[in-house]
Amino acid sequence: MAGRLAAKVVLVTGGGTGIGRAVAARAVADGAAVVIGGRRTDVGEQAAAELRADGGRALFVATDVTVEPDVERLVQAAVAEFGRLDGAFNNAGGVTASGPVHTVASQAWQAELGPLRPAGSSGRPGPARPAVGS
Repeated sequence: MAGRLAAKVVLVTGGGTGIGRAVAARAVADGAAVVIGGRRTDVGEQAAAELRADGGRALFVATDVTVEPDVERLVQAAVAEFGRLDGAFNNAGGVTASGPVHTVASQAWQAELGPLRPAGSSGRPGPARPAVGS
C-alpha cells in the first residue's frame, strides 16, 4: 500500500479495540505495517486478522505493558517480522484507580502505570507519582 507511512512499521499498544484499533487501521491505510500489543489474545488476533484481510500487514503479540520483558518481546517481534520499528502509539490502559491523584494509593498507582523503579535501576525511571498535596 502506498501512503505517507509506506514502508514504516508502527507498534500500537492496546490496538485490539477502541482508539488503538482505529489508530492501527489508519496506520495500515496509510501504508504502515502494524504490530498490535495487548493482553487479550482473542481480540488482538482478530484485529490483526481483519487488517490483513483488508490487505494490510499486521501482527499481534500478547503483551502486558506493565511487564518489561513483555514489552521487550513486543519490540523484538516487530523487528523480527518487519525488519525495523519506526514508531509507537502507546495506547494500552484500563484505568480503574480514580479520584484526586494525591488520594490514589501507591499500589493502585503502580498497577495502573507500571512498577516504580528508582532511576538507574534499569537505565530508565518508571512512572513517578507526582507529589501533590491536598
